[in-house]
Amino acid sequence: MNAVTLQFRCMYCGHRGPEKDFDGEHVFSRSLCGLGTNWTLNYCVCKSCNVRFSKFESELLHLAAEAIARGFSGPLGRSAKNAAGTRAHPLRMNHVYVQNKGDPLIYEAGFAFEGEFYFRPQMIDVGGGAGLATLIATTAEIPAFQAAVSTLVAQPKRLTLPRPPGQRHYEIVILEERHGAWRESQPEKHSSPSDVFFREFPDRPFRSVMTTRLAQNDDGKLFFRASDLNAVGSFLAEMFANRTAAPRPPLSEEPGDQTFFFGVDPDPNKVCKVVIKTGTNLVAHFYGSEIVENPAFDEVRNILLEDTASNAASGRCQQAPGATADFPHTAAESHQLMLDDDNGNLRFRMRLYNSFGYTCVLAGITPTLSKKMAPTLPRRVIVEFNGGGIREVSAWPNSAFPTANRDQLQNETTVTRRRYDRIAPFYDALEWLPEFRFRQWRQDLWGDVTNEQQILELGVGTGKSIEWYPSGAHVTAVDISEPMLERARRKAVRLGRDVNFEVADAQFLPFRDGTFDTVVTTFVFCSVPDPVKGLREARRVLKRGGRILIIEHVISRHPTLRRVMNWLDPITHRLWGAHINRDTVANVQRAGFTNVRSSDLALDIVKRIDAIAPAAENVLP
Repeated sequence: MNAVTLQFRCMYCGHRGPEKDFDGEHVFSRSLCGLGTNWTLNYCVCKSCNVRFSKFESELLHLAAEAIARGFSGPLGRSAKNAAGTRAHPLRMNHVYVQNKGDPLIYEAGFAFEGEFYFRPQMIDVGGGAGLATLIATTAEIPAFQAAVSTLVAQPKRLTLPRPPGQRHYEIVILEERHGAWRESQPEKHSSPSDVFFREFPDRPFRSVMTTRLAQNDDGKLFFRASDLNAVGSFLAEMFANRTAAPRPPLSEEPGDQTFFFGVDPDPNKVCKVVIKTGTNLVAHFYGSEIVENPAFDEVRNILLEDTASNAASGRCQQAPGATADFPHTAAESHQLMLDDDNGNLRFRMRLYNSFGYTCVLAGITPTLSKKMAPTLPRRVIVEFNGGGIREVSAWPNSAFPTANRDQLQNETTVTRRRYDRIAPFYDALEWLPEFRFRQWRQDLWGDVTNEQQILELGVGTGKSIEWYPSGAHVTAVDISEPMLERARRKAVRLGRDVNFEVADAQFLPFRDGTFDTVVTTFVFCSVPDPVKGLREARRVLKRGGRILIIEHVISRHPTLRRVMNWLDPITHRLWGAHINRDTVANVQRAGFTNVRSSDLALDIVKRIDAIAPAAENVLP
């Protein structure tokens, strides 16, 4: 007797097939909303469609990773090096440029894994016939750049043109000097590129006009950055005329002396596709996948499944940052989603972290759709990234969510504890690159802690700060994860330090009021479910006049970077449990601390914060 094989049907392309052809847990939107507990569809979308969706979602995730790396950096040096003093392997970044104070030229730049930027070796047309200026960040780079340029001079000038998406072959032109000018040949197709590439100027709002330059990639290849091939020819004429520009003033390495131009703006049509996909999946979540197969959804399905890029998604979706009476800004640390009837159209609205939002039309409400959907519209959903997932509400809260009760916090804390228990064995390996920067910050912070005190380190983790504990002080170190603490204990033994380790939740500390002289914490309150409550607990266990010393990444004040961080936050929270869009300085003030002082360590998104526990009692409950 033959076994019956279950057949599933994809709500997007209509494919029918067995279980192996389908995604068991289809995430609504990886790049915009992350993954919540019940934020998936089961066996409604085939794996082939998932591959299609990845084409417009993966780029956003890649941009997110780049933006995170750049955001936690700051202009601290022209040539990033690792602990051994050699150039660290850079991230894959293309459109990164630097303009220095007092210098009208724009320089090609890159970022290393430690987060420090460096200038690429490059020759720049100063403009106006004044010649070429060469920029080399370190003397060690001179031989490789000289060798590459010498090869270019001596050999035929074969340039590989930009390759359109999907094109397998390379088009190469040869630049030759004819009758006093450099002319290009007709493009020829080749299976492999030449050693020199041509790249057009990026479409970025630079303060100064970019001039032609010849720069060197991290793999040693040369590339011309120019408006067109005629500009490349003019540059070659300058090279062979041997006109070298006058010496330029030294480029400053001080923070704030450089203006960065980041290519972090995603393709708006791809963002709109993600929004449309999220709204369509929400319809399936409420009404079943069969309703998405209705002809009313034909256009949105076609938009999501198109093989070639178009602007169709942008025609249906737009950014809508303003608040309206029926869709107000409410949930500070959650997303709001809404389906409603907008003059006979099924409209989807999304607001990300009480910041910017989107609105799009998914379908016209036909009689068939009206019969099934109209009685329940509007549908309002809150998406929480603390393990709660989707939560439908009958009406939006009037203001920001009330403080969570202890049971709710304990549930959220359990999710956080399990996450750190799981990654404890390889936590240090995950953070060894950023620790190149963090290490000095930690040392400086602990250098301000005096001897012979009662000190509490909140969130000791694997013990990265133990080596800087002041001698003679009594240190209590707590963490939410026992596996993390076990690694800290082993480190304390190796260093010969006597430390009292305890498993504890920052929101419910097991110590009496006024126990400690100083509380120290580094990169902890980004992952505490209720950071204000945790800070109030720190204030409670401090003696009157005691200090709290904090290093934390926070939301930027810059409007553009602030929007990017709000957009990235669900991704960072999903990947390693950290929120990057919290205003920790304001939270310290809300927790009742006084004399709150902060200083920027990297741009304005990594800060050191110092504050005092007030002498008066009952400042806050």
